[in-house]
Amino acid sequence: PTNPIGTVKFGKRAVCEAAVFFPDGSALATGSSDGLVEIWDAEKAYTELRMDLPYQQKDELLGHNVAVTALDVSKDCTLLASGDAEGQVCVWRIDTGKCLRTLSCHSQAISCLQFSPDGSHILTSSQDGKCREFGLRTAKMLKEFSGSSTTGAQDDSYINSCFYYVQSAQGPRVVTASADGSVQI
Repeated sequence: PTNPIGTVKFGKRAVCEAAVFFPDGSALATGSSDGLVEIWDAEKAYTELRMDLPYQQKDELLGHNVAVTALDVSKDCTLLASGDAEGQVCVWRIDTGKCLRTLSCHSQAISCLQFSPDGSHILTSSQDGKCREFGLRTAKMLKEFSGSSTTGAQDDSYINSCFYYVQSAQGPRVVTASADGSVQI
């Protein structure tokens, strides 16, 4: 953009790996190569952290031990999910910064994740060629979808993106986009 409304600055050794706006427009969450998740204030043009969050006031940021590679915020803006380079997902309460669930979802980096429309499930995709749905109450995997490789090579089945598509009559469906160029519904 030629006239950005704000520029998020990271440390000298960190780069942004993932970013997501809150559905209500109040903030932007970023995940970086140093494993940190930070929540930026929309009212400050995303140049300052939200200081209404007690953990950010104390400089106690949300985080992983490795790079954060994917993020999503629930529709009601109460939960944030962060996925990392080792295939783990953490689900955080945004108001307290408390980690509610840690899920070992994949054997490789998380490429995408999304909360279900009602916030009760989370969909994850990975470089391991799988897309999985987990129940947040039980922390158990409910469904698994494979990448759509036509050659059988691991790189061909890398799932770049996953999301819920909601049709009124049939309920939510899962859509995946893979490195082999295919989209599956």
